[in-house]
Amino acid sequence: MSDSILKIISINADYVPAKAQQIQAKEFLSKIFKEDNIQFETHNEVEFIDAGENFENIYCNVCGTEIPANEWQDQMDEAFKSQFSNLKFQTSCKHRVSLNHLNYQPAVGFAKFVINISNVQLELNQNQISELEAVLKTSIKIIWAYY
Repeated sequence: MSDSILKIISINADYVPAKAQQIQAKEFLSKIFKEDNIQFETHNEVEFIDAGENFENIYCNVCGTEIPANEWQDQMDEAFKSQFSNLKFQTSCKHRVSLNHLNYQPAVGFAKFVINISNVQLELNQNQISELEAVLKTSIKIIWAYY
């Protein structure tokens, strides 16, 4: 059986909210989703947060040029060597960018802290996203994963 997972990460890959903020976030999200479906993960190093089977295309965030999959994979391999501590590279379209800032379709990202919500049937609206950002004290990125 396939699963749909809503993943919530900070736009800052190294950001990990304080425990008090995590507790508040859990309380906030429990009003919207089943508490049993909400899981928080904190990693020692930055990790690639994928969209599972949803992964499609990657574009330069400066000019919009599509990044070839083999170029992106080479840069991912290089970044992995430093445990994703250095995400910067020069694209074939000659822009110096971060792997974390590329335009991924659909969204993916890099993070130490991830909120996973399984079996989601609804999306967060803009007001809920703003409230969650205030609780977590960071701007967030929403990733829809399908496995």
